[in-house]
Amino acid sequence: MSPENETATSASNMNISSPGDSPYSEARFANGQNKIFDEILRKRHFFRSAAGDTAAPIIVTDTEQKIIFWNAGAEALCGYSEDEALGRHFHLVLPEEKREEVSRRVAEKLQKGIAS
Repeated sequence: MSPENETATSASNMNISSPGDSPYSEARFANGQNKIFDEILRKRHFFRSAAGDTAAPIIVTDTEQKIIFWNAGAEALCGYSEDEALGRHFHLVLPEEKREEVSRRVAEKLQKGIAS
């Protein structure tokens, strides 16, 4: 997914209601939202620039174990392109005999609030 598409998608998904009724408070709230959104984009860009082209495979999943980040190292190791991997379940990269064990361990860590 290109950074431009991510920005458009992220911006459209920000559905935060504005506090207060005055135009001043709405403008201040919108300015605060813009600052937060800009900071998120800055951190995402930093992460992508640091992790995107490294030879080390980096795979990031959401809490449902769907792949949300896949770098060139992961592509080289697993043989799937970023487009093929994004949105797919993490099982895509696991040998069949390890899937149940890894899913159990991930579920335990998520339940405890520990990510690894």
